[in-house]
Amino acid sequence: MLIYQTAIKMLKEGKIDTQTAWEMISAGLKYSGLSEKGKKDCLDILSDYHQQWQNANPAEKAEIEWRINEFRLCLEDGYNPKEARELADQADYILALKRQNVFKYSREAYIAQGMKEEEADYRISNCRLLGGSLWIEVLQALIDYHKYHYYELNSPLISDAEYDWLKQELNGVKAATEERKRAR
Repeated sequence: MLIYQTAIKMLKEGKIDTQTAWEMISAGLKYSGLSEKGKKDCLDILSDYHQQWQNANPAEKAEIEWRINEFRLCLEDGYNPKEARELADQADYILALKRQNVFKYSREAYIAQGMKEEEADYRISNCRLLGGSLWIEVLQALIDYHKYHYYELNSPLISDAEYDWLKQELNGVKAATEERKRAR
């Protein structure tokens, strides 16, 4: 976020040109093969996010920073800047927060099942836009882990509401995955 903010601010103040701003920003991007128009669009979008960020309260700033990261990830996935902005703006921030909270437990769950720390970290890092079988696997591992702590150890780590959310999420993802399979 700091690189984006600094580049946009310096560009607006006339301290650097568009090319230098883009080079600063693209240093943080894996995907930087954009056309000149794409680079300009990207800078305009980041400038807009920056403007929103400056006028936001702390909670809104956190969401904007998350959306900027989603935008960056979409660019890395090969979307053009306008598509990436649309996807980032449509992404469900609240669900992402819940999943982020779940990831914190899933690392522990994987390690408790005997997975090495590096492998658990790698597995979690590849769950960015989770869907389908991988998200089902993570959710099932979490449910099993928390069920064990609740029933066997009599030492729950999460609330009943969080546990219920995990089960609802698992059922929802299973249903959506089945629906996609039938649609093929």
